[in-house]
This record gives sequence, structure tokens and C-alpha cells, in this order.
Amino acid sequence: KGIGYTDRRGPKVKMPHGPFAGKPVHIGLVGVGRDNRIPIDHFLEWVFSEGIGHDPDMVFPNQIYLVGHFTLADLPAFTNFGDMKKLVDAVRKTFITTFKGTRVELSEYRGTKRAVTVNLRDSLLLAPEGKGSLDDIGEIVGYRKLKVDQFYKEHMDQFLLDAPKEFEEYGIRDAEICVKYAERIMEQTLGITGRRYIPPTLSSLGVEHLTNTWKEHDINPSEVLGTELVNEYQWNKKEHRTFKSRVRVPIDIRFIHENLAIECYHGGRNEQYFFGPGEEDDWVDYDLRSAYTTAMSIIGTPLWNDIYSSRDISEFLDPSVMGFALVEFDFQEKTRFPCLPVRCNAGILYPMKGRSCCCTPEIVLAKEMGATVEILHGIILPDDKDVSPFKEFITSTLNHRNKAKDEGNKFEDLFWKQIGNSC
Repeated sequence: KGIGYTDRRGPKVKMPHGPFAGKPVHIGLVGVGRDNRIPIDHFLEWVFSEGIGHDPDMVFPNQIYLVGHFTLADLPAFTNFGDMKKLVDAVRKTFITTFKGTRVELSEYRGTKRAVTVNLRDSLLLAPEGKGSLDDIGEIVGYRKLKVDQFYKEHMDQFLLDAPKEFEEYGIRDAEICVKYAERIMEQTLGITGRRYIPPTLSSLGVEHLTNTWKEHDINPSEVLGTELVNEYQWNKKEHRTFKSRVRVPIDIRFIHENLAIECYHGGRNEQYFFGPGEEDDWVDYDLRSAYTTAMSIIGTPLWNDIYSSRDISEFLDPSVMGFALVEFDFQEKTRFPCLPVRCNAGILYPMKGRSCCCTPEIVLAKEMGATVEILHGIILPDDKDVSPFKEFITSTLNHRNKAKDEGNKFEDLFWKQIGNSC
């Protein structure tokens, strides 16, 4: 309180609490010049010293969640970022920790050392698809991001000098949005798993919900996914001995064929048919509701031991068959929009002819459009359509989405959509 901005070293004050209690220290603006930056453990010690100063009954935590939006931009503000890089994981171009977190030693206000687990989370990785900006997240939780002139967005140092109060409100609001969103995610996680925590990503939570659903309905994940548990032995340098761990790996028949299936996955089709800006007009974007989960419902239980290779095009003309193939194709001259994807260094193209790694639905569509298609190498994975391993999971996510829509709950609608799609 009462500490103003200084361009070099701040006023000398005595800290009331924490590891620096009673000691005179210079207070400056964190982030203005490298000299004013602090390591993350000092930052956390200061936070809890302030908290205990306001509330003497505050309990020193065993676990901490640090939540930011695009943490790749936040972490370099700490002086020990070089050491921290070894303790965090790079996920989708930002930094988080995995489920185990990172152990950090902090000094209590009494001066005693305490080891706490610090979990780093990024709201960017917890946001629904297409809603990754902080503006979107603020709107979802009903706590909008404050607006600032474009000039100040590009010159935040000048914003601080001209309007320190507004600068502080702007910065704090961003942090509050992250916290409120993280709390909502934690509530959902408790409902899904029975445990109160913040997952690293929404996708990981979707997978956990799927595996929990399988457990409830006595579905064996290994049978569905074609995996098995094996013993793995590694050398422990510290204890000078080997230790055994159980790891899940693909069974042989899946391992041999899965690279082709991976090459056949291209994601959703987004395509532009002309160069440059379009005309100003009313544009209609057609969307299939619950498209991913609807497609999942077609999948039966894979019969891994019955997988086989085929070059017979007739075996790839049922879109519900799990077939993957390298094909050579040639569309008729009048075809406006060919449908078979080809990867190149510029992304994915849809040429009139060439070679493509694709799946049965794409092959069926190409044939219906009059293309000549030759199977160069293909595999068929038969499945038992009477037993759908994803049925209960899909039913659960759709029921939650429909309930959220009826109640006008935008957050839960988007949340359950992402949980379903992420699997």
C-alpha cells in the first residue's frame, strides 16, 4: 500500500511479515528492468506473507495452483526462469506442469522452510475450441475483460505513467478472469472425477471421463484401444539398482498398422476457394450439430485380431467400415471441389489427382463424385457394431449439453462440447 512507481529502485521499506520481516528492502515495479525482477519462490513467499498479515488464521498451503493466460509470456518475468524451464512442460506453445507439479521450498512467516507443490496451469489450454482469448473466457464466466485504448495496449509502460489506477485495475481483472475460470473448471472436475483439482488440459479431463465411464460399464480399455500392460525395467542411478514399472503399449498388430491410420487423419476441412478478401455480404456457415460425437457413435468394438490388408476397392465403399488406405486418384475434369487431402509443406491441398492417405468415408465420397480411385495399400479393422464402447460416454456428454442449453448456461454447454470432442 502506498508504494509508488520508480524507474530504478523503489522506496526503502520494512517488510511486516515473511522471510524479509523487519528487513529494509527496496520495492520497485516488477518487470521494469531486469534488476527489479524476483524469483518465483520470493514472489510466492510475499503473496503468503501478505495473506497471513491480513488473516492470521490462514493455513500455509501444501499445494498451489498458478493460473495464467498464455504463461509463455508470464514466466520469463521471473529471474529464475532458466531453472524453471527444466521443471515445466511445453504444451501447444505454452508452459504448464503435468499432474505431479513442481516442488518448491518456501519460507514461512516464522522463518521455517516448507516444501509445497506448485501446479502451473494455462487457461488457454482449458478453454473450449474457438474460445481461446481472454475476452472469450471473461464472457463465459460473466466477468468481462476491461477495455483499453489500442495505443496503451502497445505501450503499457506509458499506460502505467498516465493512469496508474486504471493500469492496476486492468492487470488485476485479467488475473481475476483466470481465477474465476479455473474455479469453474475445478467445480466441473469434482463432479466428473470426485476429486478437486485443475487438469492440465480439457482434453485430459475428457479422456478421464471416458475411462471412468468405461469402468462403470465394465468395458476393458485395452480391448477397445488394442493395448496391453508390460513390464519395463530401468536403471536407478541414485539407488544403483533396476526398478520395474508397468506401462501400457500397443499390441503388435496395432503397432504394425497404426502409422497408416495416423497419416489418414487430417482434422476438419477448412478451405478457401479464392485469393484475397471476399465481398461484404451475409455469409452462412453450415454446421453439423454434435458431429464428432455422432461419428464416434458409429464405431463398434474393434476386433484387433481380425485386422487385415486389402487392395479391393469394394471393401472400402461402406463409410461405417474402419478402413485406412494409401490411394491414387484422378477426378473428372468438371469436378469443382475434389475431396481427397494431400499433405504438402503449405498445409493440406485438395488437387484433381495425386496420392492420398485417407479413410473409407472420403473414398466413398470420391467415388460418388466420379473419381477413379486405386487402393495402393489398405487395411480394414473389423468391429462389432452390437457393442458400442462410446455409447454411454456420448449419451452422458449430450445430456449435459442439452441440460446446459435449456438452462442457458453457456459455460457448461461449451465445456461439455469440448469434453466430447476432445476424445
